Order: sequence, then C-alpha cells, then structure tokens
Amino acid sequence: MPWAKWSCRIAVLSLAGSVPALAYYVPKIAKSESAAVVSPSAEAPVAKVRSVGALGTLEPKSRILKLSAPTALEGARIERMLVEEGDAISKGAVIAVLDLADRRQAAVKEAEANLALAEAKLEQVRAGSKKGDIEAQAAQLDKARSELKNAEIELKRAESLKAKQAISSGEFDQRTLAFETSVAEVKRAESLLDSVREVRKVDILRAEAEVTAAQAALAKARAEFEATQLRAPIDARVLKIEARDGERVSVENGVMEIGDTSEMNAVAEVYEADLPLVKSGQKARVVLPSTGAEYSGRVVEVGRRIGRKVILDNDPVADTDARVVEVRIRIDPDKGQELAGLSNARVRVVIDTLDSEVPVK
Repeated sequence: MPWAKWSCRIAVLSLAGSVPALAYYVPKIAKSESAAVVSPSAEAPVAKVRSVGALGTLEPKSRILKLSAPTALEGARIERMLVEEGDAISKGAVIAVLDLADRRQAAVKEAEANLALAEAKLEQVRAGSKKGDIEAQAAQLDKARSELKNAEIELKRAESLKAKQAISSGEFDQRTLAFETSVAEVKRAESLLDSVREVRKVDILRAEAEVTAAQAALAKARAEFEATQLRAPIDARVLKIEARDGERVSVENGVMEIGDTSEMNAVAEVYEADLPLVKSGQKARVVLPSTGAEYSGRVVEVGRRIGRKVILDNDPVADTDARVVEVRIRIDPDKGQELAGLSNARVRVVIDTLDSEVPVK
C-alpha cells in the first residue's frame, strides 16, 4: 500500500514536470505553421481561364433570309414557283411569280402605247401644220388677192363712169362694197396662213406635259408589274419553301427562306459574365452533337446586345433565364461545306480565350 501511494505521487510529479515543456513546444509549432500559411509577403496565384463553352446553332454566312411579297401585295397568291428546295439561285433571278402579274403586264403595255401617242403629238406640234395645209391656205390667199385686184379695177371704172354720170349711185355702191369685201377677205386669208405656219410655245409646253405624265404612268405600271416578280436578293440556296402554286403568301412565313451556304457560321450564346474573355479572331472548336464531328473556326463577330438565352440543353437545373450575347464563329471553309445542309442544327462551341491571333476582318 505505501508503495502504491508513492507510485501515484511520482507519476503526478512526473506529469507536472512535463507539462511546461509540452506547453512550450506546442505554441512554437503552431506559430511556425501559421507563418507558412498567411505570410504577408506571399501572393496566391491567379488561374487564367483557357476556354469558354457555349451552345449555338449553324447559319449560312448571309444569315437565313425570309423572302416575302411586297407589303402592298400581302395576301396575294403564288401563280408560279420557279425553284425547288436545295436549288442554287443567282442574284436578280426571278424565283416566283404572283397572281397579279398578267394584269400588271397588260397595264404596262397600255401605258407604253399612251406614251407613244403623247410623244407623236409633241412632234406634230413642234413641226407645225402639214405642208399640204400650208399650201392650201396660201392658195386661198392668192385667190383672195386676185379677187381684190379685180374689185379694185371695177371700182376705178365705176368712179370714172360716175364722174361722167354714166352709172347709177346704186351700182357704184355695189362696186365699192365688193372692193371692201375683197380687202377684208385678203386680210382674213393672210391671218389664217400666219396661224397655220405659227408654232406656239404654249402648245409645245402642253404637249410636253402630256409626255411627262405618260412617262410617269408607265414607270408606275412597270413598278407594279415588277412587284409581282419575286427576285433573289443575293447568290444563295433555297432552304425552305413556305408557299406553293395557288397558295396565299402568309405575312408570318413569307414565300421562302434562302441563305448563302458557301460558308457556314456557328452562332453561339455566350454568357454575359464570359463576354470580357471573348475577342474577335480567337480560335474556336465547333462540335456537332448528332455525329460528334468537330470543326475548327475563328470568332468573326461579337454581338453588342445582351438578350435572353434561347438555345437550351437537357440539364433540368440549367438557368433558362440567363443573359447571353451572340458570338459568330466562321467555320473553316475546307470542311464547312459538310454543314451546308444543316442550317439551324444545334452545336457546342469552345472558344480558346488564350489565343492571341490578329482579329478577323
């Protein structure tokens, strides 16, 4: 028993003697570790983002153009559709004809005839009366002058007879009246001849105004006829036809969709927060999920308008109201033609944000 009591005391003393040493040792370790972790002279490294991923769709380089009838002809019918889906079309080529074309073409022919008539009338006015009319009126003047000369001779004879009292007053008066009538007739014939020969400025101006009006009517008729001819605005390919022969042109769907598929682009929806990392000219990879095929390209356009996300993936917790910016990537032409028939196909895009190539123009 005494031995046990002493043993406990020794143990307690031994433990008490070791406590200061332990207390002295532990703080030194803690202080050393703390200095290593939060040293004020050390800076944490900042990791650079190597790439930005986004969902997108394929588009022709011209974008998809929706062709429709002119506003004045909304609701018109397609009389003849001249192309099929997949056809290549040239700029300016007629690709569809509306049902008002025949009536508008007839109006053009009528306007052309009216213009020709107005121009002929103007030439007639400028040329004056016909040569035959002028010659006929000159002959009338010569006849009147001849009659005046005869009347003058008869009047002089009557004056001589009156002086001899060999003629009555009544007969003398008749000779005088005949002379005066002949004088008036000569003046009238001269006036008519001058009128036939004269080309009045007012008549020319009126005829010219009629020509101008006819020209305007023809231009209007041609424009109305041209509106019934749907022409291709660019060299492109027909992607989809919305109205066939006999169908009305819908305001919403138009006549057809076309696009220049000689070069394909991917339009990616990049999150607003990633926008500062994306620059024109950066390399990008475009992956077609349906086949797994991968295509290379470069950023050619960074949008300037932030909008709502449209292209959604299959993630049920994805943010469907995210704010995004459209970024256009030009796919390398050597393989881009493989995608010419896949407009609007969904793709995944990865943009190399560390690429420092010269921006694409």
